[in-house]
Order: sequence, then C-alpha cells, then structure tokens
Amino acid sequence: GASSLTSSSTTVRKDDTGSKPTAATTSRPTPRPTQRPTSPPVGDIANFNSGIKGGTTWSGRIIDSSHYGNNQSNNPIIVKLVSGDAFDWYLWLNNSRVIITKVKGNQRSVVGRLVAGQSEEITNWRASGLNLVIRVRQINKNANPKYADVIIIFG
Repeated sequence: GASSLTSSSTTVRKDDTGSKPTAATTSRPTPRPTQRPTSPPVGDIANFNSGIKGGTTWSGRIIDSSHYGNNQSNNPIIVKLVSGDAFDWYLWLNNSRVIITKVKGNQRSVVGRLVAGQSEEITNWRASGLNLVIRVRQINKNANPKYADVIIIFG
C-alpha cells in the first residue's frame, strides 16, 4: 500500500534563514541474496518536502517504473510529494508519460499524465495560497534506462 512508500533518497529543504534548498542523499543498502525487501529500496523513492513558504524546487531525472526494485542508477523511480495532509502524492514515469497520482488509503486518482513540455499546476498546495507546478522538460525513451527530466516548483 501507499503507506509503505516512505523511504527517501533525496530530500530538499529550505530553512527559515532564507538560504537555498539543500539536498541530502543516502546510499542504497546492499541486501543479502536471500533477503526479500519488505519496503522499496532506498534509491527508488525521493521525497520532496516543499514546506509552506514557497521558493523551493526539486529537479532531476525520474527513471522508468519498469526498473522498480532493480534501479541501478542514482536517480529515483518515484518522487513522493510531502503534502502535510491525509493525501500522498506520487510522480513516476510510465513508458512515455509522467503520471501524477493522489492517494488516500485505498482511494487513488490520477491527477495528470504529462508528456515532454507539459506541466500540471496544483493550486493552494498545502493550504499555503501558493501553487505547486510540476513540469516535464524532457522524456528520453532511447536511453537505458528511460528517464524523464522533471522540475517541481513551489511558490
């Protein structure tokens, strides 16, 4: 379920001093061959916590979802948008589109299916009065693994 998707590989934060967001990364643990992971591998998910004041961004490549659990890159397969409410929001690349999903318990709704050059705007993100924009800059279907170049801008 969505509640098991809590690992992160990258967290972007902006502190109250007005400094630029910083990125903290963690390395992927090496499981023993007989061990089956009970949660997604650390490198497969990146959390983006925008805060509520605006001015934060996340940008990078999202690897195609067909590599979930076997991600050999340093890029995430899923970006979880930390919403601060009962909903979980997720971005991932499914073949040639970036999918944006809003999840609450067993309820799931697709908010957007974006191709290169498209964007989705979520109004009043985190009840801040500011909007969150998800923009797909590029999708490279010829690369191995396939990836989407995405930027998320809050405020």
